[in-house]
Amino acid sequence: TVQERVKIPRMVRLTPCISRALALFLVVTFSAVEGSAVPDGRVAAVAQLISRRFGAGVEEKFDLEIIPKNAKGMDVLEIGGPGPKIRLAGSSGTALASALYWYIKTVLKRQVSWDAKDPQLPTTLPIINAKVRMERMTKYSYYQNVCTVSYSMWSWSWAQWERHLDWMALNGINLPLAFTGQEYIWATVFRDHFGISEQGLDDFFSGAPFLAW
Repeated sequence: TVQERVKIPRMVRLTPCISRALALFLVVTFSAVEGSAVPDGRVAAVAQLISRRFGAGVEEKFDLEIIPKNAKGMDVLEIGGPGPKIRLAGSSGTALASALYWYIKTVLKRQVSWDAKDPQLPTTLPIINAKVRMERMTKYSYYQNVCTVSYSMWSWSWAQWERHLDWMALNGINLPLAFTGQEYIWATVFRDHFGISEQGLDDFFSGAPFLAW
């Protein structure tokens, strides 16, 4: 392990939560950057997001669908259409989650925040018969500041990461900054290619709150 090889306890603390966080986000976003990804995984991921944030069974009120990107290869999302359920469609997991949030903000007049209690949705959700379609102008939506990881996120639990990842997906973010594994790579290069000792590595690396610097 990293702890055994280079004695960096901060990586041991960070890795479980951040790795799970990235795994979830990869399913919702990067697994869908190219249209060849398996659609079922993305639909299931967004259905689970709905259940987590708005209550078990709420996902059954939506008809979730993966659709092709536009002619320029950009993500598209659609809301509404005929049928007994609320149709949400997107060309990626992020686009599909964005379609959900457009419906929540525009139709239900509710907002999902970083850390406040999730909004309670009405028992009966309004159907949109006329289809709304939106196309992204850029491929990626970048998010994060280098220092935020050390200021706020280094001590997050999995529950905090999961909630924030859901928030990112709902807001269409598909390129978050991630330091996962950075210290491990540095340690491997310094040790294997420059002959730095284990003690030298321990003296060089700082604690998790200072990773950004």
